[in-house]
Amino acid sequence: MEFETVIGLEVHCQLATRTKIFCACPARTPAGVSVSELEPNSRVCPVCVGHPGTLPVLNKKAVEYAVLTGLAVGATIRERSILARKNYFYPDLPKGYQLTQYDQPICEGGSLGVRIKRIHLEEDAGKSAHEFGSSLVNLNRAGVPLIEIVTEPDLRTPEEAGDYLRELHALVVALGVTDGNLQEGNFRCDANVSIRPRGAEKLGTRVEIKNVNSFRFVEKALHFEISRQIAVIQSGRAVVQETRLYDSHKDQTHSMRSKEEAEDYRYFPDPDLLPLVIDRSEIDRIRASLPELPQQKRERWQRTLGVGAVDARTIANDAELCRGFEEALAAGLGPAEAQIASHLLTGEISRRRQEMGEGALGKLRAGALAELSRALAANSLSSTAGKKVLGIVWSTGDTVSQVMEREGLRQVSGASELGPIVDAVMNENPQAVAELRSGKEKVIGFLVGQMMKRSGGKANPEVLRELLRSRIQGNE
Repeated sequence: MEFETVIGLEVHCQLATRTKIFCACPARTPAGVSVSELEPNSRVCPVCVGHPGTLPVLNKKAVEYAVLTGLAVGATIRERSILARKNYFYPDLPKGYQLTQYDQPICEGGSLGVRIKRIHLEEDAGKSAHEFGSSLVNLNRAGVPLIEIVTEPDLRTPEEAGDYLRELHALVVALGVTDGNLQEGNFRCDANVSIRPRGAEKLGTRVEIKNVNSFRFVEKALHFEISRQIAVIQSGRAVVQETRLYDSHKDQTHSMRSKEEAEDYRYFPDPDLLPLVIDRSEIDRIRASLPELPQQKRERWQRTLGVGAVDARTIANDAELCRGFEEALAAGLGPAEAQIASHLLTGEISRRRQEMGEGALGKLRAGALAELSRALAANSLSSTAGKKVLGIVWSTGDTVSQVMEREGLRQVSGASELGPIVDAVMNENPQAVAELRSGKEKVIGFLVGQMMKRSGGKANPEVLRELLRSRIQGNE
């Protein structure tokens, strides 16, 4: 039996507000560090730890961020929405319920290549730590504002899920609504997956993979879970509806708990919070603040500069690469230079970032990428020398021109300077020249290599080829 996979994603995105969603406790440090990384239980108050008699007060900025995200994906913004209590017991949920939105979310509909069902506001829970035979609870994160972005079950492969998550992450970071730090859990995903016989309309039994904070791990977890469910059905058993966790070390999922349904949470409107009412003029004000979105940047770069689709997507979906590229463009790069800059960012620069584990672009100054791209476009640097210059600039912060002059890397392209080199190599290799004249094209690589060696690697190989061919043709 052939099977079809059905995947829907729920992304919890921690909002970059200064304070928590219902109290004045800090949600992050001035440097942008998550409070969950600070001394445990040091950023709490009676409201966020659920003391009796306390009253929540809704954070206006969190509402604005939710609306901004909804507008960016084309969602309908509810002018009246409800905050509800989602009741369940867990050690890191001190109130015994989570404040969230249920049947009247702030945003409905929209699309980001995948249909979006809803975006709603909610508060984060605390964080449990299990070690040395004990369980400890850190409530610093309790009450930090989240938006949950829920897709329709439209995805069919783990790779599609990964692509959507990368697109969404790029969008919310570009909007400024989140830091998007995956390691700190600012952006984490619950993946719902089921399988059904190909061609069937009825959905299979859904399994939720909880709290995965890596694009690659989401894909790997889905691959494992799809294979597991197929094996279960082929063995004659039934897939059980449950919540599972992904173990990246073992590359497998394992059962966490049986999956609850909505009625198990006993949702009801929170009696301490009035309905959230947003005036249409306020929605229009937030709409006017929308920045250029990653998809729009990609389209502009491709249309006006001829940047390749793959490069454009890679750069637009990475905040640091995007910043570096836009700074280079602001220096006045033309299309050919911009295309070189895009290749550098997605090639050598990305490789260096990955090897060194750096989020930023080393010590590259704002104008360095533009200067390097111009030098390569003008053939003042060979591609090999360009990599060397980039490496030095990356680690020292020197300008490209300083490194080129100090290291003697400026490429020679003048015919008057290269002509004698071509003549000398031809005179030294009469047999290779004769073979080239007879039509053996492969020998041209050998001759140009000899010329490059004689020039100390400074000659422009394309100019050498042109000069060599003109001499061969002129002597025939």
